[in-house]
Amino acid sequence: MGLPGAAVRESKERVRAAIKNSGFAYPQQRITINLAPADLKKDGPIYDLAIAVGLLCASGQAAQPDETSAFLGELSLDGQLRGVAGALPMAISAKEAGIKRLFIAAVNADEAAYVEGLEVYAVETLAALAAHLGGDEAIAPVVPRANQHQNTGAPRTDAAGNHLCHRPAGSIHHGAIVMPGRVAGLLDRSHLLNSNKLHVRLLECGHSRGGARPCQRFHGSES
Repeated sequence: MGLPGAAVRESKERVRAAIKNSGFAYPQQRITINLAPADLKKDGPIYDLAIAVGLLCASGQAAQPDETSAFLGELSLDGQLRGVAGALPMAISAKEAGIKRLFIAAVNADEAAYVEGLEVYAVETLAALAAHLGGDEAIAPVVPRANQHQNTGAPRTDAAGNHLCHRPAGSIHHGAIVMPGRVAGLLDRSHLLNSNKLHVRLLECGHSRGGARPCQRFHGSES
């Protein structure tokens, strides 16, 4: 209940299969899930993990997390977690709402880790998350990958100086073809304030589900 969209209504089948295929028992009694607030429509598969965790906790099959933890991700039928779009904006909203720990699909973890003051945990499967909550097998928090620039110093210098964008006509040098396509991920942001880094990342997130930087790609035949 709570204005669920089609993908949310279908989550009951994904969650049921994921719980069973992860080695847990699906509760047989009548289940009511309250997606408050009721006047706000909910859509997408982002609620799957939270619903599954709630069911496992309510049935005594997983330890109860504290109120400063949030869960975000789509469940596949075998209990694996899939990535969702808009992980970074949701991580920001979670932090603003007082959330301190965010459990999210591994594919979205690096993106969510851009938010300072928020512990992000990369979850591969529902079973692994239940083991973490029970203290059996801990999942380590994600370390943000910002400012990791090993072995990219020279390419970043070339990219910043526009040196990779020009070459003799007819050039077929492999580096001249490959490197321009990698420029988007090379330029340094260490001079930016943390708030500006977050804004840049939000633009990238909005431009592409994969979080790629908006950047003109070069064709290998250009000269």
